[in-house]
Amino acid sequence: MSVPERPPSVPADAVFNAEGAFWELREANERGEAHGAWCTFTPEGELRTRGSYANGKLEGYLSRFTDGQPGSPLLRGCCVPPGAREHRTRFREGRMLEDFFLDGLGRPLSSDGTPWPEPPPTVPEHACWTPHSGTFVEHVDVDETRAVMRSFSLEGALLQELDTTNGRVNGRRTYAGGDVCVESTGLDEHGKNHGPYAQRVSAAESPYADARIVVVRGAHEHGERTGPWEYFDADGGVLLRVDYGAAWGDTVSAAAGGTEPCGDDAEARWATAERLWSDGRSRDAVAVAARALARDGDAPRFRAFLAGRVLELGPGQAQAYAEAADAARASVGSLLGAILGGADPAAGLCGLAMALPSATLAAVDYIDAALHLGPEGERVRAARALLRVERGERDAALADTALLDEAGATATFLRDLCRVAFPTFDFAPATDPVEPPAEELVAVEAAQPLDAVRRTVGLYATRLELVRGQLSRRLGDVPWLPPDLRALLPSGPVALGKGTVRIEDEGDAGIEVSEVAFDETLDLGASVRELLTTARGDWAALSWLCWSAGLDRVALPEALTPRALFPVAAHRVTVRCWRAHDRLRSAGLVALAKDVPSFDWEGMRIDTMPSQFVAVAAREYLDVRALFFWLLFEVNQSPFQADLRRV
Repeated sequence: MSVPERPPSVPADAVFNAEGAFWELREANERGEAHGAWCTFTPEGELRTRGSYANGKLEGYLSRFTDGQPGSPLLRGCCVPPGAREHRTRFREGRMLEDFFLDGLGRPLSSDGTPWPEPPPTVPEHACWTPHSGTFVEHVDVDETRAVMRSFSLEGALLQELDTTNGRVNGRRTYAGGDVCVESTGLDEHGKNHGPYAQRVSAAESPYADARIVVVRGAHEHGERTGPWEYFDADGGVLLRVDYGAAWGDTVSAAAGGTEPCGDDAEARWATAERLWSDGRSRDAVAVAARALARDGDAPRFRAFLAGRVLELGPGQAQAYAEAADAARASVGSLLGAILGGADPAAGLCGLAMALPSATLAAVDYIDAALHLGPEGERVRAARALLRVERGERDAALADTALLDEAGATATFLRDLCRVAFPTFDFAPATDPVEPPAEELVAVEAAQPLDAVRRTVGLYATRLELVRGQLSRRLGDVPWLPPDLRALLPSGPVALGKGTVRIEDEGDAGIEVSEVAFDETLDLGASVRELLTTARGDWAALSWLCWSAGLDRVALPEALTPRALFPVAAHRVTVRCWRAHDRLRSAGLVALAKDVPSFDWEGMRIDTMPSQFVAVAAREYLDVRALFFWLLFEVNQSPFQADLRRV
């Protein structure tokens, strides 16, 4: 392209770039690096780009322009506000800080094309309007990795500063009127308070019962209060000092978990709690004091133990703090720390009990202590019922449920939970029989030989006997144990295997060989409810295995009698397994779109039952489906192969 005549708007130093067909002004330093002004113009002299460099790196604002006419260059590939005529980006030493768009009148635009509100004089020059938060935000570049994001209100007051490193927020300061910092904290990679912490409160907004508290100083470790916290008055005097000790993280101390001896009677526990406090183990001391309260029910003594040692919050604040800690699924250490920090003890102890494994010795103590502190609390009563279900105390859980509003949602849920958690172990094909299909299905049949079927009956019987024995050792001869299946094991228990099996399949290219993992073993250390969920699935699979062999009860088959409805049963369990898992993954939306039929399980519709029950149903149907998949192909060696259990 030949060099066109220079338009009057193009500077005399600009050079025509024939390859790109534009005029360009680029100043340089003595090393030839871009330095100073940089502009580009169309051949007709319309400004398209304007910016500046400093020693080869973009510095300050870089603007791109368009006249909005058809065929004019795009300001950006997407997400350009309506009416935008300029895209302005700020750089420092080549690093992009922020960008925004302007209209033809030079007014900055929001994403919907509306102009920004006029910033007051106290808002820094480079602050950008963010409509979703209703604030002006200034990006203050510190160096190549660090920056500070400062937020200002529509009235121009500084609200917050966020420290960032490589884009991650690692510090936060919150301000009130007059640029007074009311909270300062570091933050970890998950956004939890981490490092030194400081707070300044006003009497009108103070969460503390002692209105003299003005300044708070302490520290967090990944959201958990740690070390000494001090509470100061306006003159700098220390009003209260609470020592949280070292952070616990996800660990549970022996004293809090109930494995460290603290005495069986209440007085011994009170003495241990006092000793632990004197030794600086404040969280352990609170835990053992709560366990003493569980023994003697002396709520005034427990409150006296805390008085003067823990922070006292104002009306409503104690309950809110406890609920916030519980909702955040705080660790055991954080929950005990919350009590030290003024959280309502009843709510905190209730959350503590639910945070511990159900088999932990102290879990029931914390629930009982919470009930002594707040006997009218439905939440605590319901929490004890849930804990008792986990521990296998069905009748006690139902007794707690009976004390709740009979028609309420909580009581209904707990009654259903007891029915689901403690199955009746009926012969499944009899209670939920298959019916002839409305349309013909693909003809399939069981392919496993009698020896393999008998071995698998023994496999399920062995697993169920192990669960039965474990539950009996923990709870005694309770009426809801899995059935006694020793008659199915004439040669003794079957060895439970774990490892890989070699599977040979006929593929398009001939025989295909694969190594498939399998695991027939059990975790006998699981909670009672988890063990019963395992037993439920194994019993259902065993029932359908015996049915597939031609039996009408659970027994060791002597021969195989094919079932005409075997294809129907295999198809039904496959659909139900998918349907239950779809409810967990998409809330059933995919099944609804595909018009996959619904079904009832344990007297509840799969589409409307609580998700906790859906998970149990999905596990049961997966166990039964794996059994049918194993039956279909003789090459399969165990229904516990990983390839048969993919969802």
